Amino acid sequence: YFCLSVNSQHIREMDVVNHVVSLLPASIRISDNFDRFRTVFAELFSNALEHSLLGLSSIIKEGHEGFVNYYKERENRLLQLESGAIEITISTYLSEDKTKIKIKLEDNGDGFDVNTVKANSFDLNQTWGRGIALVRSLSEELRYSNQGRVVEAIISVE
Repeated sequence: YFCLSVNSQHIREMDVVNHVVSLLPASIRISDNFDRFRTVFAELFSNALEHSLLGLSSIIKEGHEGFVNYYKERENRLLQLESGAIEITISTYLSEDKTKIKIKLEDNGDGFDVNTVKANSFDLNQTWGRGIALVRSLSEELRYSNQGRVVEAIISVE
């Protein structure tokens, strides 16, 4: 079990995902399902940062220059981020002889409309929304609360 709180300065100055991965015990980093953990964690962190703390809308990704515009705006808002934090809690436990990892992220941003995320299934014609669908497919459980400011995912790393 570990808990790490990253503030706006940390978020601007370091690669938080790689930093968290480096703090994990070797038993998790060398497990057969480590890529599953890393993908879920990276996506959840990106969503907390981009949508709750930075207030970016995925709709910006639509159109020919959508992704370019989105990531330019992301960089601009990240440089201007003066406050905000994400608390990361990762714990392991045994359930039915399987090792499970619980990933919990809690941010102090504006959150997002959780019901919209739950209602929308992945649309191949849409240029965004794949991340949550991917996380759902890789996780045994995925729960949002507190207007999208808290997310918990449980994955198996047998």
